[in-house]
Amino acid sequence: MDDMTDTSVADAPTVPDENGKPRAKRGQVEYTLEVVDALPERGVGGSPFDDMLDKIIAIHDNAETRGQLFEKDGTTPKWVLIGRYEHSTAAGAAANVLGHRHGKNPTVEGWDFAARRIDDGDKTGLFVRYDPTRIVPGAKEAWEKSEVDRKVKLAKAREAKKAGETPQPQPQPVPQPPAPTA
Repeated sequence: MDDMTDTSVADAPTVPDENGKPRAKRGQVEYTLEVVDALPERGVGGSPFDDMLDKIIAIHDNAETRGQLFEKDGTTPKWVLIGRYEHSTAAGAAANVLGHRHGKNPTVEGWDFAARRIDDGDKTGLFVRYDPTRIVPGAKEAWEKSEVDRKVKLAKAREAKKAGETPQPQPQPVPQPPAPTA
């Protein structure tokens, strides 16, 4: 790191990091100007949600603890609160990111993610529900392909914007109601 370091946190409580520098507590934004010698590798530190999801799977897979994840009927999965946020947009963004990592619906990896107001509306909770019985064979592969396609489309739109072009709107498929069952 260069000695040109200016760190400020707007009205946010701070805690010292591993080097003794003040850092914003989780959930706050830290504005900083630091010159670094190299960009850190991706995934350094990881998301705390990865560990939480692994723990939920471990609870589910253990016959002795599994029941706490289900309603009394033993088949309906319960929602698990994994985070409390001061700002609802942060909770919604976290749910969205988790959906992009693990699938937007439970047919991909068995996960549902949602953000809802809690604590009399003072905070927003990030909730997760795990039900591996809802996984559909082939859904993960289809999801991964759709994510690659989505990222390519976003990259093309960014490039077009940089070049000053206006991307042409693409026709969206019209959702069809399910066919009546006899």
